[in-house]
Amino acid sequence: MTDATNSTSYPQLLPRIYELIAQTDLTQKTAYFRDFEQRFSEGHTVLGYYQKLEQRLTELDADAWNNLRDRAAPLARKCSPGRGWQEMFDVVYSEATAYVYLKRTGCTNIRFIDRAEHRTADLSAVRHGRPIICEVKTINKSEEQAILNERIHNGEFVASRGAVTLSAEFLDNKLTNTLARAKDQLLKTPGSTDADHMIFTVLYFDDWIGDFQARYIAQIDDHLQANPVAGVELIFHPGSELFGRTFTMENATVFMG
Repeated sequence: MTDATNSTSYPQLLPRIYELIAQTDLTQKTAYFRDFEQRFSEGHTVLGYYQKLEQRLTELDADAWNNLRDRAAPLARKCSPGRGWQEMFDVVYSEATAYVYLKRTGCTNIRFIDRAEHRTADLSAVRHGRPIICEVKTINKSEEQAILNERIHNGEFVASRGAVTLSAEFLDNKLTNTLARAKDQLLKTPGSTDADHMIFTVLYFDDWIGDFQARYIAQIDDHLQANPVAGVELIFHPGSELFGRTFTMENATVFMG
């Protein structure tokens, strides 16, 4: 099958994605890449999304790509109700985006840290001559939204609208606990006492279109002002932002990438 606009084959357009596909089991009904190319006919933006993902994956060096691909391939068959293949995208998208951020901000010697018996940070690098370790986290949509998505997937017509503001549950529990776990993993990483610490968090709000994301980002900023995470550089990345907007924070960095 070829792209009608330029007669270039999809494997040529998306070489690393197809390299990942080649390592997955397409015989299972839950396989994410089963009948993959049929998706490109579902809308004119679908191929563009995968091209953007491919561009991100291309920024990884060979060792980093091999590491990420080998960890993502087994997850391509794990589909959860309402959340789909989020576990795979936590690797393919979130970790790759954190790698790209480190690269674009001048870091060198970027590598994924080998997984230990006790979970450590995800990435290490060198920045301005100092070692830095980075833990990657993904805050996914709520359980309520996941259930709603499953109902829609099953054919129900459901009207919904994202909350105007983030709940106290999100800020005081979900966000705070995620950052606390990440900091704990940074501290348990070998060599952490001599390295700078970074938490890179990908945010998926229930409001996936992005109508209220500016408010959400401002709320998170205010929460961090009142509840600082000492000794850690915080980076946030909205996982879905359809309108190309940019956001800034006083107490963290927002990477739109």
